[in-house]
Amino acid sequence: WILDRLLPLVSPLMSAPALIGSVFLMVMALLMIMTRLTQLMDDIAESASRITTPQGCLLVMAVIAFAKILHELSHALTCRRLGGHVREMGIMLLVGIPCLYCDVSDAWLFDRRWKRIAVSAAGMWAELTLAAITTLLWVWTAKGPLQDVCVTLMVVCSVSTLLFNGNPLLRYDGYYMLSDWVEI
Repeated sequence: WILDRLLPLVSPLMSAPALIGSVFLMVMALLMIMTRLTQLMDDIAESASRITTPQGCLLVMAVIAFAKILHELSHALTCRRLGGHVREMGIMLLVGIPCLYCDVSDAWLFDRRWKRIAVSAAGMWAELTLAAITTLLWVWTAKGPLQDVCVTLMVVCSVSTLLFNGNPLLRYDGYYMLSDWVEI
């Protein structure tokens, strides 16, 4: 019932104009990073030094939990929107951090390959869009806790997402997208 209530609210975010807008945001964020790479590296180092405090650890845990909840909800909502069922939702521990888990295995019953790929890609797409938004916020915020959150979300939602979830050699989203694309 949660997904049925959320779906009408987020359906506009799944439209073609919204997807094109998120690509635009990602390109802008990439350009911002390319022009401010030294500043980003300095801010990552500063944020990492503050993570060693108890408040910093809690902040990182909250940021990771938020990003992964968004990731899993994106899979579930995309599956529902394309006509599939989400068999199960629950809590899992990801490196000791409570996160959402959604069983979207019904996506494998879709007769169209693009639908299966869309469900597999939805979590990474949401995280990359969040990374783009937080990149723009990072540029416009002063040093402090908000900028630390932005930097942490940028790294968690882009680098780690692409290295782990997008990697077709690991059995995560990228693996399933590639196997569907090449029909194996």
